[in-house]
Amino acid sequence: MQKYVIALYIRFSIEDYKYDSLSIENQSLVLHEYAASMPEALNAEITEFIDNGYSGTNFERPQVQKLIELVRANQIDCIIVKDFSRFGRNSIETGYFIERVFPLFHTRFISISDDFDSSKFKGDTGGMDVAFKYLISEYYSRDMSIKTKSAKYAKMQRGEYQSKICPYGYRKSADGRMEPDPEAATPPPSRGSCSAEASPLPASTKRRTAITPTIFPAVMASGVRPPFSAFWRTNATPACM
Repeated sequence: MQKYVIALYIRFSIEDYKYDSLSIENQSLVLHEYAASMPEALNAEITEFIDNGYSGTNFERPQVQKLIELVRANQIDCIIVKDFSRFGRNSIETGYFIERVFPLFHTRFISISDDFDSSKFKGDTGGMDVAFKYLISEYYSRDMSIKTKSAKYAKMQRGEYQSKICPYGYRKSADGRMEPDPEAATPPPSRGSCSAEASPLPASTKRRTAITPTIFPAVMASGVRPPFSAFWRTNATPACM
């Protein structure tokens, strides 16, 4: 007897870290509990497909692409997601797969939070309620994108430095702007100590107490100074000047 194959699709984007309910662990728990309650679970093969760190605004996600390929190969009987937004936030593409592709290959689609089960809507699309849920998911993503860009632009207007890591010799101040870093204030070897042929620095200047730019971020993060002084290369000094 052929097994009933249930695919549990999980998506977690960068913006979802604010919500514990959308964590991979919580999504997996909700989906497995629902799948276990289904009558088909007695003779089912349950597989997880997880896209971690991918936006739902498009379907260029490795695991969702793999899932769709298996659907087209008639190897998936049922797909379960926590809500429509986990599967996709593009209303047109999401509707296309749920209303066109999956019914064509006799694949059942279930969205738990939206109380949607395609087996209850055979020959129907689910009505306006489902269509509005597609649109809400899409516009939420667009709204978040606009708000994120606006927040970054406001920070730029205030002169706040946007990158997490400042250039060597600087650090972020309390107000988010760059300021000289006293920890990196020890002067590097002078260019005058280098020969005209740009040969390695003399032994007296090779080993300095000044931490090199390469290991400086790691030293600041760990708070542990290495038991050795790294080499300053000839091209490092002018790059930091």
